[in-house]
Amino acid sequence: KARLAAFMLPLLLILSANVVVFVIVMRVLFTSKKNATTTNRLRDAVAVSTLIGLSWVFGFFALGEATFAINVIFTVCNSFQGVLIWYLYCFAKEDVPMKWGFILGKSTEGNRKRLSASARGNQAYQ
Repeated sequence: KARLAAFMLPLLLILSANVVVFVIVMRVLFTSKKNATTTNRLRDAVAVSTLIGLSWVFGFFALGEATFAINVIFTVCNSFQGVLIWYLYCFAKEDVPMKWGFILGKSTEGNRKRLSASARGNQAYQ
């Protein structure tokens, strides 16, 4: 019982701090993007919650006499955390499919102009 309490107290403190950060970031995201669609806001919420590790809420409930389902949910959420971060920040961005199309030779003239303008703006990073 003492080991369980020694694990739960730091976990609870970290989760509390993460929830506070999540609420603050969500408030800023929702008030700063007046013209954002619901899909973009939902994607931002999932991305932020993934980054700050809110899947550990399931980890808190997985301690002790937890059901098998809670343990499975916790394991799956943590296992796919990196994949979800990759998808949200690399693949789901609007300009990434356009850049892949350019690399694979399937771009239009308009895409080439936007890519060249984007490349000129990012020359310091190349």
